[in-house]
Amino acid sequence: MQNVLNLRGHYNLQDMEETLTETVSKMISDHPDIGAFVLECTELAIHAHAIQDATRLPVWDFSTLVNWLQSGAVRRPFSGWI
Repeated sequence: MQNVLNLRGHYNLQDMEETLTETVSKMISDHPDIGAFVLECTELAIHAHAIQDATRLPVWDFSTLVNWLQSGAVRRPFSGWI
């Protein structure tokens, strides 16, 4: 994780994911009123599912923002059940 924070080299995805899930679990333990997470770093979006799986809370990131904006800009015909 220090490589990412210091902007050099690369990092191990599995180690990063374990560190993130441990960190968010501790955050929830210390602050039980947390209701969601917003991942501001684009490097973290690939770990959003693991964070949500570990916390059972909503997780938003750059990808969800882009998908939301795109879904409003390029509407598709409704399909489904009413």
